[in-house]
Amino acid sequence: MMHPLLSLILLTTPKSSHLSKHTLSILTVPDSTPSLIANEAILTTAMQQTNPKGKLSIILRSPLSSTPSSPLPRQTGNKRRSNKEVTTLPKLRSYVSSLYSTAWDLNPDMNLLIYPQNLPNAASETWVSRLPDLERVVSH
Repeated sequence: MMHPLLSLILLTTPKSSHLSKHTLSILTVPDSTPSLIANEAILTTAMQQTNPKGKLSIILRSPLSSTPSSPLPRQTGNKRRSNKEVTTLPKLRSYVSSLYSTAWDLNPDMNLLIYPQNLPNAASETWVSRLPDLERVVSH
């Protein structure tokens, strides 16, 4: 169900006269209601600015595993040294499913690709520069 604040954001978001063939949206795995609402607004805005038969790529950032710039917190007994919550695979799977469901509700004909980041063996974000058809990036 769509949050009332999201409906207000959608009503006040200007629609572009040019619809992109390929849009990239950057989201994070939400850890609170405001971040979930922000992600829904970004996703909806990206879909509104993409051709209905076009392609929407989503980079889904998650503090799931360690990277050189964001190491995992070390376990010390039952306490973690960092306040940042580590995303579990079931939580990631659930959120990706809800993204596909939301996108399907808004436009079942759009080609949707979700790229989770910070997973072991995941490609770095430099692959974005190799997308010649990319016309627009929507993020917060």
